[in-house]
Amino acid sequence: MIDSRVIAVCIWQSEFCAKLFFDADWYDKAGVLWGDRYQLRLEAIDEAAVA
Repeated sequence: MIDSRVIAVCIWQSEFCAKLFFDADWYDKAGVLWGDRYQLRLEAIDEAAVA
């Protein structure tokens, strides 16, 4: 069986900006396109994680 997941990484200047983009309209569109197969995970990257 082939795993058909797609993973995308987006780098934003701030968490605030990311949440503006991934708003309720985004979730509605994602639901139409991918249904329950869609998952969004937002993680802050701090300097300690980058080092």
